[in-house]
Amino acid sequence: MAELTYAEIEDAVLALLDPMKDEVGIRTIEPYGGEFSPDSIMEAAINFPAILVFINQLTSQDANRLDLRELYISIYVADRNARGRDEAMSGDALKEGVYALVEAARAKLNRAGIAGAGTLKLRFEKNVLYSKALGLCVCQCEYALKLKQGY
Repeated sequence: MAELTYAEIEDAVLALLDPMKDEVGIRTIEPYGGEFSPDSIMEAAINFPAILVFINQLTSQDANRLDLRELYISIYVADRNARGRDEAMSGDALKEGVYALVEAARAKLNRAGIAGAGTLKLRFEKNVLYSKALGLCVCQCEYALKLKQGY
C-alpha cells in the first residue's frame, strides 16, 4: 500500500471536521499555513467561527526494518465575540464559544482513524491568542498520527 501524502492526510482531517459546519455552525474549515497574530489572521479571508488545519512537523526513527514516523497536525479553532474574553472562550446566548468548538472538534478527531495512515491522538490543547480589540480568540489543538513503513 502506498503511503499517503501530506495533502491526502490533510484532506482526510478536513473531511472528519466537515460535519461541524451543520452541527455547530463552523463557517470556515480549510488548510492554513500562516502564523497566528491578530494582524495575520485578520488578513486572511476567514468567516468565523473557523477551524484551520496545519501539518506542522514530522519526526522519524528507524526501528529494525521499519521507519517509525509521527506526523503532528495542528488545528486552530477561532471565533470572534465583541462582548469580551469570557464570552469568546465560553460562549453566550448567541454563540457557542471557542471552548465548546474545541470540544466538538476533539470528538471528531481524537482516536479517529485515517484509512491508510493510522489513528489520530490528541497531544495538547492550548489558548494561543486573544485580542480584545478584535474580539478574537484562537485555540490550538495538536494531534499525532503514527505512521509505519517497512523497507
